[in-house]
Amino acid sequence: MKRELSSVDCLANFADELDMLNFLEEMDASDEWLIGNISSVLTKWENDEGRLTMNVGGETKDYPLSPLAIPALERRSGDDASGHELMTIEQILNSMNNYWGLHDEKEEGKFLLRGGMILSAGSCQYEPIPQMDLASNFANHCNVNGGKFHSGFYTHEGTSVIYEAKNIKKSRFGSAWIKMGLNPSLLDEATILYQLHTDDISGSAARVNAVLKVGGSIFQLGEVITVKHRVGSGSLNEFLSALAQLDDDISEDLGKMRILMNTPIKNPTNTLISAIKKAGLHKISKKACKEIAENAFFAREETAFTIYISLSEITNTEIGSKLSGDRKLRLQAAIRTLLNANWSKLDVAGDVEL
Repeated sequence: MKRELSSVDCLANFADELDMLNFLEEMDASDEWLIGNISSVLTKWENDEGRLTMNVGGETKDYPLSPLAIPALERRSGDDASGHELMTIEQILNSMNNYWGLHDEKEEGKFLLRGGMILSAGSCQYEPIPQMDLASNFANHCNVNGGKFHSGFYTHEGTSVIYEAKNIKKSRFGSAWIKMGLNPSLLDEATILYQLHTDDISGSAARVNAVLKVGGSIFQLGEVITVKHRVGSGSLNEFLSALAQLDDDISEDLGKMRILMNTPIKNPTNTLISAIKKAGLHKISKKACKEIAENAFFAREETAFTIYISLSEITNTEIGSKLSGDRKLRLQAAIRTLLNANWSKLDVAGDVEL
């Protein structure tokens, strides 16, 4: 069933993989890229709606401008985009940190028209990767590796989708978990999740990350993949190569976690604080780190993996849960660096302060 892409806050929740692919195929077919000269263009705000006037194919036309196309304007302290005086395209581009890639008012630009509104833009050298191509190749990669569609949705900012890999209970990681004496029932729901987010608003075509979810704990696996909408650097081949590398990184990270399960720790609280400082977590959110350290409870001796689990809970704490998505991702990435740490050097006696 065809869905209209008419409103700024257009949202579609995908029932399954086929629903997602059909929707993105319809969207790609309806998208229109306009080549326009932006010289002396004014953006007008009337009745909370922005309009962009430009010369397209020798004819001056007026287009509604999606508020999502100018997020920096809405974030400006004390300012609301509506009611602004007339602004030149140069002023708009400056306020957006030039992420459109248009640095010269006389330059022609490539503008994305979706649902009757200008959503995004770039220079004519900008080569976007269609969301359909990204999502279908991502889905195929996950399916080949035994994954299955978990959930997904679309807003005008992009498509977000999660695929669930096969359960790891019977893997070597699962065996090590049980041997360590950790709660075996948590493995019933334990799984690896692959998360894709596409983006037509900024310069990133897609971001992919993988996490291990065990109970309430989430561990980042591998490096976060970012593919750009740039000539010569953004391609599907690059995207697929990065996905293959991510699979290798996941296997390697799970192996390192098994090593942590067999690494004894004599001073767990001190080691927790030392690990926070080693990974620089306190530089991302000192309050969340203090909350973790103050509420940590350990036996007299633990393993490095127990400490690692405790750190992964940082985004589930009262303070950590309120952090922005970007800071949570930064925390998860920083925690992952501890897989390569020398834990014997973090395990120190005496007084250790955060």
